[in-house]
Amino acid sequence: MLRKGNWDGGQLIQPEVVEEVLRYQGMPLPPRPEGNPQPGSGLGWWLNSDSVWPKVPKDAFGGAGAGNQVLLAVPTLDLIIVRNGSQIGTEEEGLGFWGGLETYLLNPGVDSIVDGR
Repeated sequence: MLRKGNWDGGQLIQPEVVEEVLRYQGMPLPPRPEGNPQPGSGLGWWLNSDSVWPKVPKDAFGGAGAGNQVLLAVPTLDLIIVRNGSQIGTEEEGLGFWGGLETYLLNPGVDSIVDGR
């Protein structure tokens, strides 16, 4: 998906198909209370196409599961982040599922690439 369907020099999925599934499909955006910046959806992928995570490039997309398990790809940074584990961020901190990921994984991950920290 990061390379538009190309794997090791072979085209497994046509680039146009990848572009379509990673395009915002016009579904209503989810509620976004403070501390839980939930992304919009493509076809089976969560998208940052409207910059719900301001520090993360707009072309970022990913999948997520229970306990804040996540796969995030950012083509412009040639970056893939994978996380397995328990939930990060707590209600006491004012962080929901996506807020914990943004605060403790996405922002620091992107900062380490962009700022070289």
